[in-house]
Amino acid sequence: MKSLFLLLLSLLSLQAAAQQEAVNWYFGNRAGLDFSSGQAAPLPGGALITESASAVMSDRETGQLLFYTNGRNFWNREHRLMPGSDEFPPECPSAISQPSLIVPVPGDAHRFYVFSIRFSQPADRYNCSFGYIVDSIEPAYSCELRYSLVDMRLDGGRGGVVAEGKNTLLRQGLTEKLTAIPHSNGRDYWLLVHAWDSDAFLVFPISAVGVGEPVTQRIGSAHQRRMAGDRVDNSEIRGMMKASPDGRKLGCAVSAKLERPFDLFDFDPESGVLSNYLSLGNLEAQYGVSFSPDNTKLYVSCLSPAGATAKDIIRQYDLAAGSPEAVIASGQSIIRGNRNTDIPSTELGTGYFDLQLGPDGRLYGTSHHVYDKQDSREGRTVLVIGKPNEPGYSCEVSLREFNFGGGNVALGLPNFIQSYFKGLEPGEREPGDCDPAIALYPNPTPDAVRLRVGGACPQQFEVQVINAVGQRLVNRFPLESPGVAELSLAGLADGLYLFVLTSPQGRIVKRVIKVQALN
Repeated sequence: MKSLFLLLLSLLSLQAAAQQEAVNWYFGNRAGLDFSSGQAAPLPGGALITESASAVMSDRETGQLLFYTNGRNFWNREHRLMPGSDEFPPECPSAISQPSLIVPVPGDAHRFYVFSIRFSQPADRYNCSFGYIVDSIEPAYSCELRYSLVDMRLDGGRGGVVAEGKNTLLRQGLTEKLTAIPHSNGRDYWLLVHAWDSDAFLVFPISAVGVGEPVTQRIGSAHQRRMAGDRVDNSEIRGMMKASPDGRKLGCAVSAKLERPFDLFDFDPESGVLSNYLSLGNLEAQYGVSFSPDNTKLYVSCLSPAGATAKDIIRQYDLAAGSPEAVIASGQSIIRGNRNTDIPSTELGTGYFDLQLGPDGRLYGTSHHVYDKQDSREGRTVLVIGKPNEPGYSCEVSLREFNFGGGNVALGLPNFIQSYFKGLEPGEREPGDCDPAIALYPNPTPDAVRLRVGGACPQQFEVQVINAVGQRLVNRFPLESPGVAELSLAGLADGLYLFVLTSPQGRIVKRVIKVQALN
């Protein structure tokens, strides 16, 4: 029995290595993707409505949805507004590139910082009413950084906003860029934003004692307001900023109506210092940015070459090419001139793409500008880079349609801490294979747990429950997928319990923690 338990713990440790914080995506207008089976599948039921990016958090070990946000409102796993999330109407969108990011509170398994980028007033009220900003009406706006604290023990384990930690103002005079990088100590984080009308980054330390004062680092090109004739041009306030999954590179896409530098930096996860600025060339309308899971490729969405009929759309750089000159020279479109893609580069030249790595090792992109309004695919089409670690056209870029039911894509995808995707390789299996999607909830639980098994096709499982000393408490009961079973743990001691699901395809181990009644 002891050897069986050690085997199960070994299997459990392998499972824990695959972080599941990013397996649920909600974005656009009630659109969603579910990666719990190892493949992207439509995820219905979301309540979020937004123009740009979102933020989503799932349980690190079980993949159970915890909550999601558009930077203004927070929805719990039941798709209801969290208590304390009542400042904005639920349908209030955000036109900000990276309006939100969720960062776990170091040393606390129940609480999360939710950082939000908001427009300064009165531009923020205008955006909430109309979903966009008009420079001629609000020519002098900038952005501000705020945070709220979410505690998952509130509202019966569904989570709520902590009243004394709500909408705390951290900084004003910022752009729309927001990302975080894990500290090299494996516990803390660095939060990065960029000042407006400036070349300055602000780097905030996040530790168990809270959010510290930022260090200002002046490096790279200035993100600034410009004049276009007699009109104000604020386009450089927009664009994405993301780190490589290993946290050692930072890419910064700065949107502009003219070509301007695309910025790359080194980052030290121990000291939080940016260095070795490199311009990868002048690009027009930079917006989405992402690194490959193996950190060797950098992708940016853009509309270069300026004035050309066929645009780059998505441009790739090989960071392993060698010298800085070689990295710059490696830049190429993965769409323009690619005969192996179904993406027509001559027709996708009017908008921006957001880019985000998925838990399946693939890179996803959305845009609501680029499809003809008469195209029946509008609102269902997602760009997919099937092998983002590969160079050039070998990365296998294509379009894929998803049936989002009543939902549709917009410009943005969820904004995640990029370390969740470190070292991922895309699987070879095609959508439709029998990968089980397994969830146990609530977890932790005071008394009963529900076991849900889904997936692409039916399977039969036998389920056992084993306690921390290897005793079988439930000796094999059948469960078919898709299906749900509820099991009472009442009367059992608090602690760790292993759920072992066995099928002809193999064994899956999940764990549940029983605790005293939740507040």
